[in-house]
Amino acid sequence: MAIKVGIEKGKLFGPRIYFVGPALGFEDTTISTGVRNEAEVRKLIAHAASFGVDGIKIQLPNLPAELLRVVVEDAHKRGLPVGIHVADDPTVMTAREAVEIGVDLLIHAGGMAFSMIQDQGRRKRFLEEQLPIREGGGDPWYLVTPA
Repeated sequence: MAIKVGIEKGKLFGPRIYFVGPALGFEDTTISTGVRNEAEVRKLIAHAASFGVDGIKIQLPNLPAELLRVVVEDAHKRGLPVGIHVADDPTVMTAREAVEIGVDLLIHAGGMAFSMIQDQGRRKRFLEEQLPIREGGGDPWYLVTPA
């Protein structure tokens, strides 16, 4: 976080950094913190927000839709966008379902059609956020662009 702040204040030279903290999932893994109920979701989002995160990251496929709704609601109340890893496995939540719930960014969604986004404003925003990544050629570990 000190590097991010240093860059923002012009004391260090570097890229813009978006900090999302640990990803939320339904179970603890090497890349996610497990949440099992609404209270745990709200507690972890409040904790992340207290550190000044730029957004909340969700690990799929292991977070149920009912908890994702709580994440989106709580994060949006705090002005934080929600990014989510997506899966091609039809037995878990699809990217379309995540977008319909209100997720702001599909992470590592290379090659995925944006036609699933019905609202034109959200579609435009999704494209604006994704195109610079593809033009750069890389697939960043995460990217959350605040609304």
